[in-house]
Amino acid sequence: MIRADWQTGPLQAEELAAVVAIDAAMTGHDRGAFYARRLARTLAAPARFVHVGLRRDGTIVGFVLARLTDGEFGEPDRGAALDALAIHPDHQGGGGGQALIAALLAVLERKGVARIVTEVDWEARALCGFLSASGFAPAEQLVVERPLAPGAAF
Repeated sequence: MIRADWQTGPLQAEELAAVVAIDAAMTGHDRGAFYARRLARTLAAPARFVHVGLRRDGTIVGFVLARLTDGEFGEPDRGAALDALAIHPDHQGGGGGQALIAALLAVLERKGVARIVTEVDWEARALCGFLSASGFAPAEQLVVERPLAPGAAF
């Protein structure tokens, strides 16, 4: 059940520090440089990104970031990639994640997006369960990776 005191809406540039702090509380890492680059790209091409904040009593407590895709990976339809989703540990439960996903999907539908994809660590069982409960399912694509030695080149 979604709490009545959750509010969702577009993230504001001045909320960058709060986003970085929430992400650090979730991951244990400071990814401020990633979020600063993302903000710069968003400001340069706002139609390509969707950023939704979750607020309680006017304070940002969670966020979701997505970017629009057109024809990537051989897909014919306009799509989106969910790049980041986090709710501060002190504010988890009560449907904040559901509220964020619902707000994100509403924006994406208005933009004509046909599907949304994301990648998740298989060991992140709680996140996998949340995404499944939110209507996500394993995709037909297989993501493969290859580690590179430092300084490796073709």
